[in-house]
Amino acid sequence: MRREARDGVVERQDFDSEAFECSFWRVTDPGSGSLIEDVDAARSAGADIIDAKVPAGDVENMQRLLSLGFRRVCMQVGLRAPGVSSPSSAGGVAVDPELALPVADIDRHAANFTCDRFALDPLIPSRGHDRLFRAWITNSLGGRREVAHVDGGFCTFADRGDDLVIDLLSVLRPGEGLGSRLVRGVLHEAEMRARGAVTVVTECENPAALRTYRRCGFDITNFDLALHWCRAST
Repeated sequence: MRREARDGVVERQDFDSEAFECSFWRVTDPGSGSLIEDVDAARSAGADIIDAKVPAGDVENMQRLLSLGFRRVCMQVGLRAPGVSSPSSAGGVAVDPELALPVADIDRHAANFTCDRFALDPLIPSRGHDRLFRAWITNSLGGRREVAHVDGGFCTFADRGDDLVIDLLSVLRPGEGLGSRLVRGVLHEAEMRARGAVTVVTECENPAALRTYRRCGFDITNFDLALHWCRAST
């Protein structure tokens, strides 16, 4: 008898499934008592990729996922900076509800993302990764997020009412300080809106991003282990 996959513990992700051109699911509650049967139900429902995250210190749930065939992929780090900026922090950075970029530039930005959890997993095809980031960037710049931008680089973010949450950060000319200018522009925006902080999640395996955020005054708040299960034919 085929089990039905249940919402709330392991959920199908339509956006990711379309980008990867396969059935992509996500564990939303690794501590659930029904995790084992719900992962099994997702596999029975045709899942090709299932991803999960657990706090770095949550050894019990990490071991449960490993016993189900998940693999450690990378460590993600959460960072937070108070919404306070220096007088020059805006630095010519503009903030708009959307940003139009040529398709060629979107492709170049998508190619920048080489240290995310999908790029770091050798079992996930690179073509799916590239489609995912092209679609993600297009959606974020097209009105799904606000955009801080300068000199071809951008930092998309969402206003959560208490904090601003950075979504994507990318520059086409590394080494010129554009990333720091963009992040400081978002910090300045948080100060102007009286938001308490700016938060972001990136990978420990992305030293350039970590240096940028730390340089801009972000402190580390937490670590999460990212794990994937992939069907052998994915």
